[in-house]
Amino acid sequence: MIILCLAKKTPKLFAALLLFLLAGAFPLMAEGGNLAPLGRASAVSVWHNSPDMTPEKAMDGDMQSRWGAEERHAWYQIEWQEPHAVRGAVMRNYDAPWNKNIPFTCQVWDPLLHGGKGDFRDVQTVTPVSSTVVFQFPEVTTTKLRVTNVITFWELEVY
Repeated sequence: MIILCLAKKTPKLFAALLLFLLAGAFPLMAEGGNLAPLGRASAVSVWHNSPDMTPEKAMDGDMQSRWGAEERHAWYQIEWQEPHAVRGAVMRNYDAPWNKNIPFTCQVWDPLLHGGKGDFRDVQTVTPVSSTVVFQFPEVTTTKLRVTNVITFWELEVY
């Protein structure tokens, strides 16, 4: 009950507390900073072309803003100019009945696929049991990270 009250009355404090607790449970968050803000966000679409739901909204550190897609099985990605070593991502999913029990897939860009033309390859698929979706995988160096089968979410952090 205290947690729900904290989440409703002080969402930024709740988000900070949640990050602190998750850092202990998920070491990938404790060992390095969030790489998402260093990149450029893009997505297959934006809900009704709303300026309030653009891809940048899901990497701005604000749990009051979010990205949303027009279609149900969309993709969202972050691209960096330089390659980064990544081991996982944390997606703060929009908590709604129609946005649950959906398997989300995390992909990374692999420039060696298809004879050197490059393509995304799956690194992990997760069907979450809560609104915080954690992807963890062996470290890979990449210039792009993508989540697929998504509709809308608050934030995507990359570590």
